[in-house]
Amino acid sequence: MAYRIGTYRYGALIVLGLMALPLPLAAQHAAANDSIPTSWDLADLYATPESWSESFARTRAAADKLDSYRSTLGASASALFSALDAISAINKESDRLGAYANLKADEDLRAANEQERRQQAQALSTLIGEKTAWVTPEIVEIGTSKVAAFERERKDLKDRFSFYLGDTLRSAPHTLGVEAEGGAGGDRQGIGAAQRNSRSVGGRRLALP
Repeated sequence: MAYRIGTYRYGALIVLGLMALPLPLAAQHAAANDSIPTSWDLADLYATPESWSESFARTRAAADKLDSYRSTLGASASALFSALDAISAINKESDRLGAYANLKADEDLRAANEQERRQQAQALSTLIGEKTAWVTPEIVEIGTSKVAAFERERKDLKDRFSFYLGDTLRSAPHTLGVEAEGGAGGDRQGIGAAQRNSRSVGGRRLALP
């Protein structure tokens, strides 16, 4: 009981002390608190939510067309570069979309439209994973020698994607066939999207130069 009485007395002293503060000082304190930002400045990502929606629609449409590169990677150095360049660009924009959506959603968890935006970004990440699940096994099928020849032929292919290609080729003993990877890729990417993982293609990390 003595502890409770002591606690009340201490609280009363604090209240009296606050009441004794000069009004100008209290006003300054309130003004300082009002100046603290309560939301993210996301203009460097997208100027407006409408800009985000426009980019999302474009990126979603581009992701839907990634299948067009299937079975073309071994045709030539230029074909391999074009496919990886397109995938890289889509990945980069998807990451920007996801960063904006996650930060906006975290500002106010009660805002249903922002939670929906986050779900859209996660669904896009999953879609990209499904649409590129064939990339790793196709690169493995091309083989180390041919990839090395392609890199000698196109310096920009080596400069931008050498690490990714080498890492992918080293995974050959653990890589399923094209059809098997296609079935498993969506599950892996769905989990990755939910955990906000970094971008991968066909289950492997792809540099985003």
